[in-house]
Amino acid sequence: MNRQTLGRKGEDLAASFLVKKGMKLLDKNVQTRYGEIDLIFRDGEVIVFTEVKTRSGPVEINPRLAIDLEKRRRLSKSALNFLNEKGWQNQNARFDVVCIIMEGAKPCFDYIMDAFDLAIE
Repeated sequence: MNRQTLGRKGEDLAASFLVKKGMKLLDKNVQTRYGEIDLIFRDGEVIVFTEVKTRSGPVEINPRLAIDLEKRRRLSKSALNFLNEKGWQNQNARFDVVCIIMEGAKPCFDYIMDAFDLAIE
C-alpha cells in the first residue's frame, strides 16, 4: 500500500473511531492556503481539528513525533482560517491527534485529545 493510500485509510479509520466516541464529523481533507486539515469534528460545543498519522508494520519512531512545531503552526493557521471562513471566530476549538499503527488486519489507535495549543508564532 502506498503512502497516500495508507494515509486515506488511516483517516477513514480515525473518522469511524471518533464518530463511535460521539463526535460529529463536519469535514475531511480541508485545504487551506496554509495546508490541509485531515478531519474536523464537533464534540459538543467544541470544534475539533484532528491530525491523523498512520504507519504500517513495526514502528521504531512514534508517529506523534511527526507533529513538530512547524506542523503545529500550519495546523493552527489552517484552523483559524477555517473558523474565520465559517464565521465561527467565537467557537471553542481544540487540536486532537490520532496515531494509527497498522500491524496485520487490526489497527492500533493512540488517541491524544487536546494534543497541543494554538501555535502561530
